[in-house]
Amino acid sequence: MRPPTPMEVPQQQRDAMLASYGFCEGVLQALSVLAGSALSDLLREKVIEDTLRGAPQAKPAWTQHNMIADVSDRLDGVAVPVSVVIGDRDQVERETTVRAVFSRLVPHATSHVLGDVGHLSPLEAPREVADACIRLLARV
Repeated sequence: MRPPTPMEVPQQQRDAMLASYGFCEGVLQALSVLAGSALSDLLREKVIEDTLRGAPQAKPAWTQHNMIADVSDRLDGVAVPVSVVIGDRDQVERETTVRAVFSRLVPHATSHVLGDVGHLSPLEAPREVADACIRLLARV
């Protein structure tokens, strides 16, 4: 997940991210930033496998275009309930930044902060993410 506003990531860093997607050590280095705590061996291996097997076109599409795209104008008129779930240890999408963006663009959005969780919340806290989804659906 990323906010609908462009991520402030310099070209050199995006190029390094793209390069890291191609080898095991690069994925492990990314995981050291993305995960709020150590993943199990099974999850870590699954992330490595999924990243290395990812579609070749998707990797540069993300780093060179999608992560810096501004899609905030597409949120005009969102009337359905919105819940933003974020880990308190997320080093990519920091809680204060995400709250500020969504409070401006989707003022009725609620947020739920997951303790000791980084950027990979579905892997790090699957039950808590599912519970947040259930709470959101109950509001619909």
